[in-house]
Amino acid sequence: MRVGRQPTTWGTGNLLFINDMFPKDWVSFFAGRDTQYLKNPVDAVRLGFFGLPVDVDLVYVPQFTPDTLPSGERLVFWAPGLVPTMNPTDELGNGELSVKLNRYVGSWNWALYGYVGRWKQPLGAVPDMVAPPVDPSGLTSFYYPELNVWGASTRGGLFGGVASVEAGYYDSREDGSGDNVFVPNSEIRAMAGYERQWFTDFTGGLQFYAESMMDYGTAVDARQAFIDQAVSGGADEATVEDQFFLKDELRTLVTLNLRKQWLYQTLTTSAFIYYSPSDVDSYTRLVVSYALNDEVTLTTGANLFTADDPRTMFGMNDTNDNIYARVRYGF
Repeated sequence: MRVGRQPTTWGTGNLLFINDMFPKDWVSFFAGRDTQYLKNPVDAVRLGFFGLPVDVDLVYVPQFTPDTLPSGERLVFWAPGLVPTMNPTDELGNGELSVKLNRYVGSWNWALYGYVGRWKQPLGAVPDMVAPPVDPSGLTSFYYPELNVWGASTRGGLFGGVASVEAGYYDSREDGSGDNVFVPNSEIRAMAGYERQWFTDFTGGLQFYAESMMDYGTAVDARQAFIDQAVSGGADEATVEDQFFLKDELRTLVTLNLRKQWLYQTLTTSAFIYYSPSDVDSYTRLVVSYALNDEVTLTTGANLFTADDPRTMFGMNDTNDNIYARVRYGF
């Protein structure tokens, strides 16, 4: 048992997450800090039960902890209006519970996951019941809707490398039928990956990721009916469409990870590339790291974004291209 502030992670993806619902620091990640800082530590109680037919991991977070997102201070972001975000109250019922069951079958690890909590990003909107919710003044706040996640994964050796498959069902508890324009629909998410050392000191990996929105036709009809009603009441159609943006039914993403070590493994170069064929956006992390000695490491790198639409995941960060340098001393 572990009690206190601790980073927690699970799942099979390499910088892709489906059943890992623990908080992430995307500001740190997009600013070029080491990937270990992507996982935000959180006050939690973690219990492990081993020696059973399956190993059991339970993590209880008493207070809901969302992802850390760009706020305009260090990194800029796209937003439809200056609408505040409302955090859940510090009540017992607003905590988070995560569970993982896993066991090895041969050389492959199989796992089941469960999560009861909320969406990690403020994807819900609270409408003003007096003013029409059609412009920034018509929404009182954004919030974190209730969410359950149920999933499974497997990971093991294949053809000299490591292969993995993971999937999860995102049950949006406040929009079971898909007709609530203020809350995201339920989704199915899945990914498959493969990584191996192709040559001496050269590792390459590829991942395919997809998320499919449930009840998409219902969501399209509900959104259009809402827009028509708002426009008939005198609202600007472009403003309403922007504020109630509906993503594609199927979002796809491919990642390519390349890593090469030189000079007796003291110099490391790497490139991690995300590209979405559906959103037509991308994010590239380039890193060059040199171990000066056992204590000092010099690192420089770049974070590069491309996008056609500022409302997609990487499009929201399209103006956040940056280069950085850091010196790390370990003892």
